[in-house]
Amino acid sequence: MLNVLSDIDPIRVRFSISEREYLILARYYLNRENYDRGAERDKSRLVLLLADGSEHAHPGKVVASAQSINPETGTYSAEAAFPNPSGLLLPGLFARVRAPYRTLEGVTVVPRRAVSELQGRYQLYIVAAGNIIEVREVTPGPVVDNMIVIESGLDGGETVVVEGLQKVRSGMTVDPQPLNSAEKAAPTSES
Repeated sequence: MLNVLSDIDPIRVRFSISEREYLILARYYLNRENYDRGAERDKSRLVLLLADGSEHAHPGKVVASAQSINPETGTYSAEAAFPNPSGLLLPGLFARVRAPYRTLEGVTVVPRRAVSELQGRYQLYIVAAGNIIEVREVTPGPVVDNMIVIESGLDGGETVVVEGLQKVRSGMTVDPQPLNSAEKAAPTSES
């Protein structure tokens, strides 16, 4: 090989989503009511998250996709094109693709580190009446930065244990302290 030519404007990004994510997105986009509310427009608003945590300035859109789920990996592959007029993006860079597909309003969110998972079951420690710890099984939803939506099992306004999870047990009495606002807003370094 003498040379490699790459077209980098627009740059094409290949990515895969899980079978579960594919089903969520497919059901959303196939629902006629969502289509009428502009779901088709949402398809062209892909966001490229770069390795340094920043967002690429230009939204992208899906330009190609697989015909089936890969049976070896359980993933669905797609390719998106993102404008790259400055040439910032180069082939081989690591990035993640975010695809907004619905807007959640009036949901309950908690810091991601407050949720414990064991064998596919998710739970939170709640500070109940009398500052007594109660374990509550919950159903988690989408994750954004360091916050996770709790779809069921938690009512808004309840106090959730975020720090010291390894020390608390159901039935123990605690002296709850509010989480400072800087900790609430700090982005997570986990992927």
